[in-house]
Amino acid sequence: MICHAERTESEAKDFASALSEILADPSWIEDEEYLALLEKPLTEAAYYHVAKETRRPGRLLNPVANFHVGNGARFSRRNINFAANLSDRGVEDSCGVMVNYIYSESRLKKINRTVRTLLQWHK
Repeated sequence: MICHAERTESEAKDFASALSEILADPSWIEDEEYLALLEKPLTEAAYYHVAKETRRPGRLLNPVANFHVGNGARFSRRNINFAANLSDRGVEDSCGVMVNYIYSESRLKKINRTVRTLLQWHK
């Protein structure tokens, strides 16, 4: 008899293998059935990757997320957009997932002032 932990591990390997096979062919993004099945797990995986995976405390693993969050941007699961970048590179690099980073107006004004000051100083 196979114990529950062994069965769960085996099922996870089967799922990972099936997912890898599907994603290896970029035409999956054109299949409505795959889109419906993969939207939630890929969106959750993307959110976890950009929001939770860290190199060290206070530093996100994803360099783009780290840049934006380091500059005061925020995001939530609602800002993860599935099938938003359907270009070949977008599908290959991020399964077509994109993130909208949200900056407050006061933060944008501060960044703008800093950039203008740097540009004036550089002249």
